Amino acid sequence: MQSIVIKPESDETHRWAAADARFGKMFDYLKTHSLDTLAEGRHEIDGEEIFLLIVTGEMHPASNGVLEAHDRYFDVQIPLLQPERFGLASRAQCHAPRGTMDTAADILFFDDSPRRYVDAGPGELIVFTPETAHAPMIGSGTQRKAVFKIKCN
Repeated sequence: MQSIVIKPESDETHRWAAADARFGKMFDYLKTHSLDTLAEGRHEIDGEEIFLLIVTGEMHPASNGVLEAHDRYFDVQIPLLQPERFGLASRAQCHAPRGTMDTAADILFFDDSPRRYVDAGPGELIVFTPETAHAPMIGSGTQRKAVFKIKCN
């Protein structure tokens, strides 16, 4: 599957849940928890299989965006305060890694530029597969967001 923006009320949620039971657990969690009231930090859902990070930070212009990619986890990001723009590039198109993969944090940064941009509004989910490098937090002002980490097979 490729990266996609999902509106929580759409049929896409069923497609992703059917593709992998861990996505189903994430959608069940979203139905029973208010992300707006969760404390910052890590929230366990199913050990290392699925967990949630609530983070707050300052957004930046696209020119300051840095592409990142993950090997072990799908990255499902949900802006909570305001729309957020994400830079995207196929990982196969990234040729300028910034160092090596940090295996403990499951992250690799790239000095390449995004090939396109996509916007997600508050409450919308954007799913990043390991094959997609993404530059988050593009915009202005403060963003609070939820980041679900869902282990790949």
